Amino acid sequence: MIYAKSPADGWLINALAVHVARQCHRMLLGQNDVRFQMNVRPVCESVCRSVPKPAMRCTQADNDRVCMLDVDQDPLQTAPSAAQTLSPRRRELVNLKGPLVVHILERVVGQVHMWESIKQVVKAAIESDGNYSLSTNAFLKILRKVA
Repeated sequence: MIYAKSPADGWLINALAVHVARQCHRMLLGQNDVRFQMNVRPVCESVCRSVPKPAMRCTQADNDRVCMLDVDQDPLQTAPSAAQTLSPRRRELVNLKGPLVVHILERVVGQVHMWESIKQVVKAAIESDGNYSLSTNAFLKILRKVA
């Protein structure tokens, strides 16, 4: 298991996990299933409110929610103080915005470079001091080097 080097880097761990899960879902089930699930989910949620929202899909409604939640908020890399924990609103923003940021980075650098960066980041996290930690700065440094 890979851990965040500091509380400010927690968003990256979550974002990379969701990004890799989405890519695996796309590779295993195909792009058509991903598009179908994106169109079906809003209909299912309106019919049955008890269905939990899966973290595997991102729709336009999710993007609109990110824009609504991101008003007057600190950047993702801002760490909460030791006494304060993430509020439910901030946690929802981090869970939605983190994967979106990684997806945008993938579009900029390319899918091959992103996968190479993720492999190198995981390898570096495993080899770093034996504590399996990852920082945002290390990720961006490796991403710039690979791209």
